[in-house]
Amino acid sequence: MAGFTLTRMAVRELWISFRLLLLLALPIVAGLLALLPSSEPDLAQPILAWGVAAAATLASGLAASAWASERRRGTAGWLSLRAVPRASILVAWFAALALPLLVGIAAGALLVWLASGVAPSPPLDALSYASLVGAAAVAALEALAIGIVFGSFLRPMAAAVLAVIASGALLAGGVLVRPEPPVVPTAGLGLLAHAMDLLRPLADGLQALGLGLTLTGLLLGAALLIFDRVDL
Repeated sequence: MAGFTLTRMAVRELWISFRLLLLLALPIVAGLLALLPSSEPDLAQPILAWGVAAAATLASGLAASAWASERRRGTAGWLSLRAVPRASILVAWFAALALPLLVGIAAGALLVWLASGVAPSPPLDALSYASLVGAAAVAALEALAIGIVFGSFLRPMAAAVLAVIASGALLAGGVLVRPEPPVVPTAGLGLLAHAMDLLRPLADGLQALGLGLTLTGLLLGAALLIFDRVDL
């Protein structure tokens, strides 16, 4: 219950600052852009993958700025003085940032799936496509975790700039690296970009999902170690 209350407080702060709407809208816009080249349906998945990568990169900057602002404003210090664990505060903010981004990615990917699923023989079954979208969504969570890391010890502007640079490089690598088999934690984006050409989409998607969750956990652990040692 305490975790839910902290997450609700974080969501409220994001709503007031309009960051919540941006986190939700960015991946949906990526899905809409992927539908534009109607004459070239094979381009939809690559455009969606690059769009998700761009949306996640911007979301990383938003996350870094929001988390750094929360830390410097003193709210996190006020909660810490009242025996609220710092880990709970950090995880609540990560959850509040992740929820709208994941909903947006799911909505954008669903738009692309519905647009391509009217073909007589869809190239992917729904479960395989869901695994690829899940792997791409976890890559976006890695970008958010990078933002949380920088936001845990830097000023908002510096944290946002470094988060965008670091997450942009990581996500671009995920799109560009040969996706089969997935060898980098952000390979879900590359798998999504080449969804129509994969031989084992379900297995590769699940493998990329596991790699991404592992790195996300490590990044959040690093953020917590830093956050535990900064003055609030």
